[in-house]
Amino acid sequence: MLGYFRKGVEQFRSALEMAPHNHSVYFGLASGLLAWSRNRVTTGAFGWAATLLKEASEAAKICASLTGNLSCVWKLHGDVQLAFARCFPWVDGKIKRGVDAQMFKDSVQEWRNAILSAANGAKLSYQRALHLTPWEANVHNDTAICVDLIYSMDGNNRHNPNVWELSEKMSLGALILEPVNKDFWVTLGSMSSDLALEQHSFIRALHLDMSLSEAWAYLGKIYRQSGDKQLSKEAFDRARSIDPSLAFPWAGMSAENYHQSGGSTVNESFESCLRAAQILPLPEFQIGLGTIAARTGNLLSPQVCIQIYLCFEATKLNTEHVMLETNSVFRNN
Repeated sequence: MLGYFRKGVEQFRSALEMAPHNHSVYFGLASGLLAWSRNRVTTGAFGWAATLLKEASEAAKICASLTGNLSCVWKLHGDVQLAFARCFPWVDGKIKRGVDAQMFKDSVQEWRNAILSAANGAKLSYQRALHLTPWEANVHNDTAICVDLIYSMDGNNRHNPNVWELSEKMSLGALILEPVNKDFWVTLGSMSSDLALEQHSFIRALHLDMSLSEAWAYLGKIYRQSGDKQLSKEAFDRARSIDPSLAFPWAGMSAENYHQSGGSTVNESFESCLRAAQILPLPEFQIGLGTIAARTGNLLSPQVCIQIYLCFEATKLNTEHVMLETNSVFRNN
């Protein structure tokens, strides 16, 4: 599969040498690089994927400058920027034992700024595409996902209820145009702050397609929060069997292993929680990771340090509140 992506991209690069002002070649190159990067993300090669997406972004920009107001070009640029924001890794190559705290903080802030810059760029491109083709449901849905990512990373907007409402409205706009789109229902459920609407959205998505791993994972989270461990386990098991790259099933597995006796299960709990936090850096996962790391002796590892720092930056909690939240994450699980 890797060879096919590489060959396709090389062909577009060769075509570009012969026709350096052909917008179709730039569009094809950007699309090929985007597809290749998504393949790399599935294997965990996030740095490689980010490098491919940087080239794809440049190709999409040139294509937009050559074509002008074409909705598909602006959407492609938005897709590339959003993909970059979701996969760009924090590189700890410069972080060594005994490093200055300010240097560590600056490194993390630089990473956050890069993600926010890409996400905001994607939002602007989607808005441009939406202005040109307001009937395209996919653009509404992509905009909702992009806005949700921006406000999840920006602590200044985290507690503003009107901000979260915007992503829900964009998601509903997509469903108005395509009410039987299973992916749109998953998007709405993942962004809604209303429990009943969340559950309804995921069940509706599963009515349309029983193999939707994300819907099963989110349902598992809902059942776990409501205290129904059996339904939660069944939902997480279904999600893991369909797609092992989702965060919530790994977090659920981590919580289960944490309370079992034996060193091996605790180590498995740490690895599962670390994977969940890396896939989806939610404060709940990051706090849980710190709790498990203290028990396994991994508290000072770079992977744990970055997740704890991001948790403090995202939640703006003081130490007492963090400890209370830490105790509640794995209590009665």
